[in-house]
Amino acid sequence: MAAEAARVVQRCNDAIDTLHLDLSGCGLRMMPVAVYMLLGECPITSADLSDNQLKSLPAKFCKKFSQITSLVLSKNKLEKLPSTICECLSLNKLDVSSNKFETIPEVLYNLTPLTQVCLANNNIKDVSMPGLSSMPALTTLDLSENPLTEETQNSLQTLTSTSVCLTGAPMNS
Repeated sequence: MAAEAARVVQRCNDAIDTLHLDLSGCGLRMMPVAVYMLLGECPITSADLSDNQLKSLPAKFCKKFSQITSLVLSKNKLEKLPSTICECLSLNKLDVSSNKFETIPEVLYNLTPLTQVCLANNNIKDVSMPGLSSMPALTTLDLSENPLTEETQNSLQTLTSTSVCLTGAPMNS
């Protein structure tokens, strides 16, 4: 436990210089409160929280790091995202692969700056086509390794401005 805590402190100190918060593989079950204190007003621009045991992303994280442009949350146990993620007005890359999502989180449809979203290896069967069409900047959507229905796969092929990956190679639209 002490080793994990020391790793988090060291990575927060590194983030002050790089503006990239890398807490990947730290064994986190929740976001340590110390992260917010250690980083103070540091304008973090990217974060990697992958390969942890997070069941949720705290609303406070999105409020505190609202200038973030890239967020990696892969290999956790997430089922939903907080509505406060919409406060990340510069977020253009989001990786929530290898989690427990059963649908694309509705809140993502309101994140108009998103250009790349990776939802690979979840349990998504269906997607909201109107929701996707409300994401004007979206250029890449990775839904590979999800149990998508045939109807959903056919609908995704009609997207013209977004490259959709369903099985490993993106479909050209």
